[in-house]
Amino acid sequence: MSDYEIFMIILTTASLIVSILTYTHKK
Repeated sequence: MSDYEIFMIILTTASLIVSILTYTHKK
């Protein structure tokens, strides 16, 4: 895998974690 693909995977995973954290924090 290229550095760009790894960066995109990290970015997608990070945004997913943030959305889950904000969702659980609101409840």
